[in-house]
This record gives sequence, structure tokens and C-alpha cells, in this order.
Amino acid sequence: RVAGNSELIKIFFKEPLADMNIDTTLITNWGEELDGLASIIKTIAIEENGEKVIYLDNLESQFSESIPLSTLEAVKNIFTEADENTSTVIIRSLFETALTPSLVEEGFFEGWTNATWGAELNALYSVASTMANDEGKLNIDELSKYLGKIETINKIAERISCKQDLITDTEKELLSTLKYHPYLIKPNLDELEKAVNKKLETIDDIYCAACSLIEQGAKNALVSLGDKGLIYVNSNLEYIYKDALKTIVVDTTGAGDSLLAGFIGGLELGYDIYKSLDLGLACATATVGNVGLGDIVQINKLLKK
Repeated sequence: RVAGNSELIKIFFKEPLADMNIDTTLITNWGEELDGLASIIKTIAIEENGEKVIYLDNLESQFSESIPLSTLEAVKNIFTEADENTSTVIIRSLFETALTPSLVEEGFFEGWTNATWGAELNALYSVASTMANDEGKLNIDELSKYLGKIETINKIAERISCKQDLITDTEKELLSTLKYHPYLIKPNLDELEKAVNKKLETIDDIYCAACSLIEQGAKNALVSLGDKGLIYVNSNLEYIYKDALKTIVVDTTGAGDSLLAGFIGGLELGYDIYKSLDLGLACATATVGNVGLGDIVQINKLLKK
């Protein structure tokens, strides 16, 4: 780069990028733009005669067929650091091309300003990291299908959150609903680990991961831990840990749903948080001890323990 002058870069890159349907008239700072692009293309550069090279005319096709997970992470980091005045036209254009024009036409990226792309991509990255193959690459068609599902979920979440408290049971694509500030998000341990993309070994680890959900927009988080009980974190980042109730495990199907149902049922009955958590734990334990849901008799017995 020539200091203070990006015209030289513009001469070399304007025409090939325009051929890739990137509106180069929107680029305000070619130096910044190429700095960002460099961090992307190095993840898909190929080895040739002892050097790493990238062919501009092949760049679009490489994005449109598959994309390295490291590329998505680089995109996320660039937009996390960006502000409204930073020009990221090339990266955004390539990324939208990679994720198929149909998503652009459906308005999936509407409202994604430079300042918010990083936050949006955090949720997307947590989804994509579970879909990458052994080589760390993503199939664009598969990712686009998930994005279409996320868009549908987001529309539902937006409508609900405008009228009443939103509660989300955390499959990986539901992380995108955090921007609608759900009253409660309820992952199990496996789902929480996938959300933060790391193994959670201790209660402190789990607490910190749950806090990250609060920081991203959830008002409260309830994490089911199987035979280790549960942890609840509120909007003030205060937490309650409850150990599991002892029982003979017959079938764990529906345990997390029973926990959530009992907890919300307790709140609806006017119970405080502690008593509602006790009810949720009793409901989950009763379900674990049966084939199918536990009944009220078993739940009441467990509540007396």
C-alpha cells in the first residue's frame, strides 16, 4: 500500500472485483478493504511452487462451493472490530455471494450494519462450527438451509417478543433469537458447549458460559446438567446451583422439557425462583424414573425430599 494513497491498489483490483459483481463504487478506502480481504483470502490460498497464491478469478467460485470455517471466523472478527465508518464492501459482497443470492433476496441480511455484523456472525459461527467437515470446511448449501431455518425462527421470535415473554429451548439455531431478549433460554450442557464452542469442565466454566448468553441478550438462563443438577443465572449474573435428586434412571427422554415445564409452571403459580426450580427439578426427576412423563404423585414425593 502507498501511504495515504489507495489508487494503486484500486487500479489492480477494481476490474476483477467488479467482474465478481462487487459494487466497487461503494468502496471508500481501498487500503482498509484489502487489509480485511487479506485475512480472508489467506485461509483459502493454495500452495504453488513453494509459495501461497490466490487467483482472483477463482475466488468467487471457491466461496460459492464451500467455505473454510477459518474464513467465517475471520469475517466475524473483522466485523466485530468494524464501526459504521469502516468500509467492508468486498468482504460483505463475497460473504453474501457465498451464502446464495436467495438469502439476500429474502432480506436475511437486512439491518446487518458494519457495527452489528460481528454480533450476528457470532451466532452464525456457533452454528457453522458444528457443521464443518474433518477438513474444517462448510458446505454452503447446507449452511444456507440452516440460515433459512434461522430466518423463520427469528420472525417467530420477533413477533412473540413484541407481545409477551419469549422462552427458547436452545437448539443451536435458536441462539440467533438472543437479540430479541428472551425472558429465559434453556440449554442443556451439550448445547451450551456447542454455543460457546468449548468444553465446560466445572461449575465455574458452566456459569461463565451461561453468563455469555445473558450478555448476548437473554434475561435469564437455565442450564440442565443431567445427573449433576442445574444452574440458573439471572440478568444480574447471580446464580443458583441445585444438585440432582437421587433416583433410578429409566429413560432420560423429555427430562429437560419437564424441567422447563415445572419451572415455568411454578412461576405461573406465583412461586419464587427457588421453589420454581425445585418444582422443575422434581418434574425432571419423575420423568427420568419412568418411561414417559412422571405423574403428580411422584412429583409431590420428590418435593418432600
